[in-house]
Amino acid sequence: MKTFEWYDVNVEFEIESDDGKIKTVKETYLVNALSPTEAEANFNKFAEERQFHDFRVKKAVEKKYIDVIGR
Repeated sequence: MKTFEWYDVNVEFEIESDDGKIKTVKETYLVNALSPTEAEANFNKFAEERQFHDFRVKKAVEKKYIDVIGR
């Protein structure tokens, strides 16, 4: 059975809430890569293309999926 190499890339953003307070938002992105370093680089490219600002990649953790179905 074929497995794909996917990484959960955990990212933190700082945003200003409606009341003016700075809030940290944590999000997880699923990234196709061959290593944690490549996963972070792929996310950085994704973020640059979408003009994300003030984000930090906290970690990239390999996940074992058998297949990806649908979109």
